[in-house]
Amino acid sequence: MALTGGCPGTVVIQGTVGILSGLQTSIGGLIGGFAFVELAPLLKHTNTTTADSKSKPPVHGAETDANELRRQPAPTIAAQMGLKLTTVIWTYEAMCIGIIALAARFAPNDSPYFNPILGGLAIGAAQAFSVLLSRKTIGFSDVYVELGRDFWSIILPSTHAKAASHAAVWFAIGLIAGAKALATQMPMLVPRGEMQQVGRFSALIGGVSLIFGAHLADGCPSGHGISGLATFSLSSFVTVAAMFAGGIGVKALMG
Repeated sequence: MALTGGCPGTVVIQGTVGILSGLQTSIGGLIGGFAFVELAPLLKHTNTTTADSKSKPPVHGAETDANELRRQPAPTIAAQMGLKLTTVIWTYEAMCIGIIALAARFAPNDSPYFNPILGGLAIGAAQAFSVLLSRKTIGFSDVYVELGRDFWSIILPSTHAKAASHAAVWFAIGLIAGAKALATQMPMLVPRGEMQQVGRFSALIGGVSLIFGAHLADGCPSGHGISGLATFSLSSFVTVAAMFAGGIGVKALMG
């Protein structure tokens, strides 16, 4: 993200409204998604929602393993640490309010058009609509892998199957349509003075690493940062902390 100036979802929005680096990063993301689909078996990466995993015959002892998994605590902070859910909720809300207060104090909003706090509330409302309408939380990086599975099913149909679902692709289409409509109706929101935010090489390589890394982590900033944190997933808190550490590290190296 530090190389590209965006995450899997925001770079698509950038490309939609005419920011060239967003389009270049999205192309790099497609390459990263295609590469991940092909290399995931070598990385011992498993995903129980794929068509391949559903089509495999049951392995001896798999039912016992499934029962054992059901007996394990849920992978949330509350369950893993033995805390009450209400305690975790209020602690998390207090943390969020504290971060907003610090950001407002030390990094005030310079935009005359939109308050970032209102933008955050809008994202939360979008999350609620996503859950109500599709029973799915927000996440964008899956679109690159869904297209990657379709790509390999055409190139190597004997060994690769099409994506079992194209829910992420339809979500992306809706996101692009909404961004285009908003940019048309409110052109002042588009940063016309920064049509090329990062270099072409950084955008392309960053896009590849962005999507490949997102799928190694089983989620991107929207999947882990918005949906994962909201459900108090322990792995999401670890992943988001690593995102910030990586961004700070890249910034320190690049100056």
